[in-house]
Amino acid sequence: MISVIVVSAAAWLASPAVAAAADREVSGTVVDQSGQPLPRAYVRLLDPARAQDAATFADESGRFRLHAGADCHVEVSLTGFQTADVACDTAPLRVVLAVAPVHETVVVSATRTEAPADQVGASVTAFTAADLERKQIPLVADLLRASPGVMVVRSGGAGAQTSLFVRGGESNYNKVLLDGIPLNEPGGTFNFSNLTTDNLERVEIVRGAHSALFGSDAMASVVQLVTRRPDRSRARPQGTVSFEGGTYGTMRGGAAASGASGRFDYVAGAQRFTTDNREPNSAFDNTTLSANLGLTISDTAVVRFIGRGEREHVGTPGQTAFGRPDLDAFFERSDGIGGMAFDHQVTTRLRQRAAYSLAASDQQSTNLVADPPFVPRFGARAAPFAFSDFPFDSRTNLHRHHASYQADWRLTGAARHGEHLVTVLADWDGERATLENRLAPTITRASRNNVGWSLQHQALWHRLFTTAGGRVEH
Repeated sequence: MISVIVVSAAAWLASPAVAAAADREVSGTVVDQSGQPLPRAYVRLLDPARAQDAATFADESGRFRLHAGADCHVEVSLTGFQTADVACDTAPLRVVLAVAPVHETVVVSATRTEAPADQVGASVTAFTAADLERKQIPLVADLLRASPGVMVVRSGGAGAQTSLFVRGGESNYNKVLLDGIPLNEPGGTFNFSNLTTDNLERVEIVRGAHSALFGSDAMASVVQLVTRRPDRSRARPQGTVSFEGGTYGTMRGGAAASGASGRFDYVAGAQRFTTDNREPNSAFDNTTLSANLGLTISDTAVVRFIGRGEREHVGTPGQTAFGRPDLDAFFERSDGIGGMAFDHQVTTRLRQRAAYSLAASDQQSTNLVADPPFVPRFGARAAPFAFSDFPFDSRTNLHRHHASYQADWRLTGAARHGEHLVTVLADWDGERATLENRLAPTITRASRNNVGWSLQHQALWHRLFTTAGGRVEH
């Protein structure tokens, strides 16, 4: 299959011509108030008369480099942040941009590179750490309901089968990722029933087809979950403990710890969420364990490990509006996700990333007691026939191996010529499934391997951004 996506967003007026006085090199990093790098910030080099000598864009790590005269100033601007102006009297420079009244969000999912949301030419909604803290919504599916063009359908209370529909697409048209690790089952479907917001710092949803970067699963949207990382500006380890409760026996509690020591940083958390829901035999119990460990090998290379586990048990009473609930049926699900990624800034223009991950899911759906037939009733009305129960006991075991390599090459950083970023990547997915009917008994095994290659070109001028990409899958 070959998919091509071409996205552009434009507002004219080109940058003025510039000429650099190459007396010395001025380099530095652009960050926000929390110390996070700001990619694609527009950096201008000004002479003593405030005339522009040169201009460029910061790379994905917020770094920039220019050649300047003996006396100069650096002006840095980015949509959503207040413009900063600093003198070229220290090396390297560290330019901190304060958030403007209307702030900007950096997203990854739209281009598989860090970019401000207004420069990706795609419809993006990002729920930041502040949003997650303020909303206090336990389940990701309920959080996504607030996104435009999104419909979430759940077959019962919390923990029941939950499907996502975006812009009229089917529920298996959405690519779901955890820090770049694919979570979809074979065929593209994903059940959001037990996916929680615990220990996440950002949730992104990119609406529209993005198969040119993420493959055939991404025909309607891409949902990216980003695990929380430690705040290196704090000298001591940090810890949090929380607990809350409500009606229907609802309880939610958890603990987390984070910190950094030298080249090592870590975040780990454990959470539990339970509720009885409203109907008999619909109680939902979920436990989440998560970890994010990082090791800085050098100033330009980092190795990071991501781990997450979700365990769910929920009763499945069936349709209860017009008849009695099924009191013994239940659904259990245990998900385990582990991945390791290597990120290396080879040169100022070349960055490479390699990753391997495994996502495993073990699901059991059981109803061992066949209840007597019943006739659905509503007031004085009755169905023309009886409904019958039937026993079942099925188990599904899924494994998804994923390996990827990505290289990002900046062709130029001069703003007058535009910044051109070329991304070349390859993905391999090995999907394995075992389907077991314990009452028959029968066992069915299936597997498939998918390989995809993508090429993307991003061009960025001061007021014009274009993105073009293509993918071949086998």
